[in-house]
Amino acid sequence: MTPGFPHCSCPCGAVPRFRKSSGGGFTLTELLVTIALIAMLASLGLAFNWSKIRKKIERSGCESNLKTLYAGFSNYLTDFGEWPQIPETANLDSGDGEDAYWRFWITTMKQKDYGISEVHWLCPTDRRERAANMKPEERDEFEGSYTPTEFDSGPDSPRAWRQPWFLERGDFHGDGALMIMPDGSIVASPWSKF
Repeated sequence: MTPGFPHCSCPCGAVPRFRKSSGGGFTLTELLVTIALIAMLASLGLAFNWSKIRKKIERSGCESNLKTLYAGFSNYLTDFGEWPQIPETANLDSGDGEDAYWRFWITTMKQKDYGISEVHWLCPTDRRERAANMKPEERDEFEGSYTPTEFDSGPDSPRAWRQPWFLERGDFHGDGALMIMPDGSIVASPWSKF
């Protein structure tokens, strides 16, 4: 044992040096390592849950679009006393029939200034999937994600029929195509799950 240091059994006889603690804090290195570990764990957690987070955000955007369409068409119904009617002169059977169909709905609601634009006709999930799979020559074509029900011109038909006002073209969210009902509630269609 070293003289003067009864608890030290250093064979070299050197006097041990002790670091003086300044109140029990962390060193800068310890702090940086801890922050780096927390950041790494957080990024791993987000990477695993990103698809779930994206799905929830996209579904929320989809529901918002349906509510915007609902509000616009409710106002149209109040103002004109009928559901918008596709004119018999509309040439929907031509080569651009699908595009003409969507253009009718978009222009009708834009001209009346009900706050509905092309963006509101596209589900965010559908938009993302189309962008990933679309050919360059298809980029100018437009297809909406929500199909409006074509009611007759009776003033009470849209509310009395208990039919959805809009229905998604597909099951974009994995739990059935969303549809908005005459009371404004959004439900997943049970028949699209099969």
